[in-house]
Amino acid sequence: MKLDLNSLPGWFVVTLITIGSVGSVAFAQAQEVGNIAIAAESMDFNKDGFDDIALAMQTGSTGFVQVLINDGLGNLGATSILKELPATPTALAVGDFTGDGTRNDIVVGLSDRTVRVYINNGTGFTAGAVVTLPLGEIPTCVCEVKSGGASRFMAISSNYAAGNTSSNLRTFASSGGTGTNVQLNSVPRTVHGSDIDDDDLSDVTAAGSTSAET
Repeated sequence: MKLDLNSLPGWFVVTLITIGSVGSVAFAQAQEVGNIAIAAESMDFNKDGFDDIALAMQTGSTGFVQVLINDGLGNLGATSILKELPATPTALAVGDFTGDGTRNDIVVGLSDRTVRVYINNGTGFTAGAVVTLPLGEIPTCVCEVKSGGASRFMAISSNYAAGNTSSNLRTFASSGGTGTNVQLNSVPRTVHGSDIDDDDLSDVTAAGSTSAET
């Protein structure tokens, strides 16, 4: 998926790109969306086998999550799901935070120092765990990390303070709690959980504009 910024302030266009079997790329569908998008993820919200698009949107000092439902032909937004947020979103990730085997829940980082899990209830989202970061920290990126069978964790990379060149990688259970912390030597802009070395344990890779850490 590609996000093309529109020339109109507060608007952008979601453009779907089709990648062919021989690596060719073709335009598929565009959808104009209001407000400012902070992050985008794909998810099958309604379990119909088609990927929908989840967006973290900024509206002044607050925001919301909007899921654009895919009709199966690449048309987005005829139906959409909205969830209001109490602060400006800074990061978004999709995961399975209930252990039901479907990655259609979301975790959102917010400018009020919180990271919040929202559980897909079939027609919208129900508020789940809330984690408040220490003073001086804001979440810059979030992801799902799998650990121990059906257990689901969320990993949070956050600024130590404005202008600081180091940060913390904080990992919490999907139910919240105190979590664990690893200090990083940079301020990553993306974080991803996967089993890099095939040892059946989750690894976390965090990367920024100047460095990457695993």
